[in-house]
Amino acid sequence: MPLNKQPNQRSMMQLREWLYSHRWFWFPFLMFLGFCLIALYTTAQGHWIWWFNARRSPWSDFFFSVITQFGEEWAFIVVTMVLLFQRYRSALGVGLLAIIVTLVAAITKQIFRHPRPLAYFRTLGLDDQLVLVEGVQVNASQISSFPSGHTMAGFALFSFLAFSWSARRHGLDFICLLLAISIGLSRIYLVQHFLKDVILGSLLGVCIGAGVYWLHQLPQRHRPQSWMDRSLKVLPLRKSKTSAQRHT
Repeated sequence: MPLNKQPNQRSMMQLREWLYSHRWFWFPFLMFLGFCLIALYTTAQGHWIWWFNARRSPWSDFFFSVITQFGEEWAFIVVTMVLLFQRYRSALGVGLLAIIVTLVAAITKQIFRHPRPLAYFRTLGLDDQLVLVEGVQVNASQISSFPSGHTMAGFALFSFLAFSWSARRHGLDFICLLLAISIGLSRIYLVQHFLKDVILGSLLGVCIGAGVYWLHQLPQRHRPQSWMDRSLKVLPLRKSKTSAQRHT
């Protein structure tokens, strides 16, 4: 029994150290989650959509319409291409993230089948009172609101990036969290999702990001010289001094 207990204790210690090393992500995330849960249970459904509607401005319209796109496919493609020059392992992890997020979002939406805000307010005869952001196409589906796929994707991608970077870079942890939160808030601001959709999306996204991070780190612990830890090399563009002199 003691032989089986030691690896378990070691794993628990590593987990505690990892959680603490990324405390600038986890603590603010838990605070954000706690605030959202309090807001969810103390206000009526749709309250925060109306709250944002009353505070529209050209700047916030532009900001949220741009930041929401960081939860779309192109963000995963760009990050994957960049990480190919750092480590194949991390690039493959982002690809796996995209697949899992797509599957989880599709399955959960089909299970819950909740209406989008625009469809919900239409049934109440209030949709004509909404102030929509110009140029943003609002989804009016009756079944695809819960949870928010963009929020799930944003939290999965940026939590994975935060965990993959050095644990000493606390500022990067916090910046990644702020980007993920901004994506979630953008879905409410743009009348695409309710607060409850964003809450579940953020929870699932962080779970996926943390899970893929640990999964993609496992082979490294056993085979540190794996091909997965190599990267693409950039060919030097500068000519040597001697070759340059030959052409002069």
